[in-house]
Amino acid sequence: MSSTAPQTDADGQSLALLSRERSAVFIIDMQEKLRPAIPAFDMIANRIEKLVEAARLFHVPVLASEHCPQSLGQTVGALRTKLHENEIVGKNRFSAWPAICASDALAETLQRRDQIIVAGVEAHVCVLQTCLDAVGHRKSTYLTVDAVGSRRALDAQTAATRLRGSGVTPITSEMAVMEWTRSAADAQFKAALSVIK
Repeated sequence: MSSTAPQTDADGQSLALLSRERSAVFIIDMQEKLRPAIPAFDMIANRIEKLVEAARLFHVPVLASEHCPQSLGQTVGALRTKLHENEIVGKNRFSAWPAICASDALAETLQRRDQIIVAGVEAHVCVLQTCLDAVGHRKSTYLTVDAVGSRRALDAQTAATRLRGSGVTPITSEMAVMEWTRSAADAQFKAALSVIK
């Protein structure tokens, strides 16, 4: 009879669940000039704003990329106001991973966090390549399917399918918040509930 180590943490929670102590949120290229090109961009931005608010409640680090900001502009206004300047990195490669790792402060964050939650645009380019780089660096990677988008639906669908096949786990923003919360007895439960409602 073979014995396997339990796949639970010290509290008996499954290691497959997101943990506020192990998570980091990556927001990919939610920039003003992309708004007209991406269907449901405002809805995606709203979901990401709520994800950021919840991350703040649970002290989950948030990191955002801006692709060629000199051409595509900054992160959209309402979302940008929820971010600190040191949480935003510019990039010209499609994957945000190298730019994030190039920042000493952000690289240190990644050393302590092994669950990477990814949201933003475009799903089939910068989001996909960031996710695959995270997987390549042995991070458990989660695609927030209700908070990503592409110009064309088929591209977004194909990206999600490919990422699932590459070991990326699909989640929704509400799933992340509830897994961080863990229990209705948590001190932040009511605040988390008000964020997602």
